Amino acid sequence: MRRLLALAAAIAALHGCATFNRDQVSAFVDGGGRVLRVEYGTRSSPYTYYIVSPMNGNRLECHDDKMVKLEMPDGSRYVCYICQNEIPKGTMYSTRDNEIRYLTIGFQSRVYKYVPERNDYLEIFDGQLSPQAVK
Repeated sequence: MRRLLALAAAIAALHGCATFNRDQVSAFVDGGGRVLRVEYGTRSSPYTYYIVSPMNGNRLECHDDKMVKLEMPDGSRYVCYICQNEIPKGTMYSTRDNEIRYLTIGFQSRVYKYVPERNDYLEIFDGQLSPQAVK
C-alpha cells in the first residue's frame, strides 16, 4: 500500500497536479431562481497565463494561484483560473480551453460560454449574491 501511495504521488508530481485550498463559498441567484455555486480558493502551485499589453501588443507571462470552481444550475462543473479581463472592472476567470468565462463584480456574477459559430461569448448566467443559497 505504501508503495502504491508513493507511485501515485510521483505520478501527480509529474503531471503537475496542484491541490485546491478553498477560501470561500458563495452562491448567486439569477432572475429565474437558478443558483450558481462558486468555490473561491488558491492552488498549491501557481498557474501560468498570458496577457497582451494594450500599449504595444507584447505578450506578458503571469503567474497566479487564484482559481474558482463553478457548479452551474444544470449541475455541470468547471474549474477556472484567473485571466486577463477585457472588461474594465471586476475579476475574470477562465477554463484552460477558454470555453467558459466567469466574471465577478462586487455582489454580481456572470458566466459566459464561447460560441465558435459567432466567434464570441454568450452570457449564460447573470446573478446576484445570495447568502441564503449557500449549501
